[in-house]
Amino acid sequence: MFGRHTFIGDVRINSSRLEILYNETWGTVCDDEFDDKDATVACRQLGFNSGISLGGKVDYGTGRIWLDDLRCYGNELTLADCSHSDWGVTNCQHGEDVGIKCWNVHDG
Repeated sequence: MFGRHTFIGDVRINSSRLEILYNETWGTVCDDEFDDKDATVACRQLGFNSGISLGGKVDYGTGRIWLDDLRCYGNELTLADCSHSDWGVTNCQHGEDVGIKCWNVHDG
């Protein structure tokens, strides 16, 4: 089951590698096809209301790479609602782990 995801890194600036929990195992997300719409969906799941993709400009992860070819429209509630390759099916290496930066935009 798709569970939750988190930042790995410096959360004080709300910017770091994205990791997700799937089948009780943490893993990374590949930067193939990952864009600002995907980052916004991930950031909303983390409690923010906006975000951008940092591409692969983050420290490398270890272990599983859970998601590849993620394609969100930006209005999905979770990353699991977006189109993506099967869980764990990837042609990526950890040098392609995606990073995101999240923040809250306030009206007014």
